[in-house]
Amino acid sequence: MNMKMRKKLTNKLEKLLNKHWGVYVGIIVVLLIFIGYTLSALSTSKLAFLTTEKKSQEVSLYEGSFVAPRITAESAIVWDVRANRPIYEKNADKAKPLASITKIMTALTAIENVPRDTEVSIDYNALAQDGESGLVAGEKWTLTDLIDFSLIESSNDGIAAVASAVGAIHEGLPNERAMGRLSFIDMMNQKAKELGLTHTKFENESGLDIWNETESGASGSARDVAKLFSYVLTEYPEIFEATTHSSASFTSLSGSTYTAKNTNQALSAIPNLIGSKTGYTNISGGNLGVIVDPGINYPFVIVVLGSTFEERFRDVVALSEATLRYLSPPNN
Repeated sequence: MNMKMRKKLTNKLEKLLNKHWGVYVGIIVVLLIFIGYTLSALSTSKLAFLTTEKKSQEVSLYEGSFVAPRITAESAIVWDVRANRPIYEKNADKAKPLASITKIMTALTAIENVPRDTEVSIDYNALAQDGESGLVAGEKWTLTDLIDFSLIESSNDGIAAVASAVGAIHEGLPNERAMGRLSFIDMMNQKAKELGLTHTKFENESGLDIWNETESGASGSARDVAKLFSYVLTEYPEIFEATTHSSASFTSLSGSTYTAKNTNQALSAIPNLIGSKTGYTNISGGNLGVIVDPGINYPFVIVVLGSTFEERFRDVVALSEATLRYLSPPNN
């Protein structure tokens, strides 16, 4: 192609471009928009896939199969504290006699209504309760020490002294211990309502059977107990701390020394235990509530009601082991 023809062709191309410039720009813009949308869609699709995969993994972890062991208890629950839901239940909403599991509510009610260093004296009415803890009338204790002693030992006289003293102080009548006790039980029932424990009712502060052992001193469901334990663990974990020890020594303000032995015979057999409370009467049978943490700051409450004196421990150990298996990843 000679120079003259090349110049002629170039001039025609320039005229064509000038004439249709807007069309070409439009086409280019449309192509750029299309390419950008396609890349964005691919990115969004990838993000959606990753998000779906993550959710699937989370659900898979949480909805893993809980292989329930055979237990003797008539009612039971394994409660995920953080997720606020059960991973296992058996007749969990059936109201059952609570026996000494009641003492956890007594401790909670006391701690929430008077200072922890409140001085509590042991009175004769408290000592009239069933059971012998070695306490002496007129002896003085700090509130927290007497609560810890009573929870470990499951002391009915110790917890009765707590209830009557705190109730009387709360009413502004520190010397009216009998009136104070009734007031305190009302406070326990009010707290149960606040926590939404719909199947729970307290007749006394210890859970002891009443009316010649024909009526329970307290009743509630396994789900209610799990919710109570969860609340205490979250708000007042120190209440449970003493219950993890096989024994503990206390010195009263009067100078007497006591050694409390834990009524939970399965302490060493329950892995990662961070709280427990036993309960047993002729009406209730064997009860036990514990809190375990598998070491991932993910506590579970395990409750059995209506077992036998011995089988309650085996029931909870079995449910604890099943909970650990539930949380463990499958073998590769």
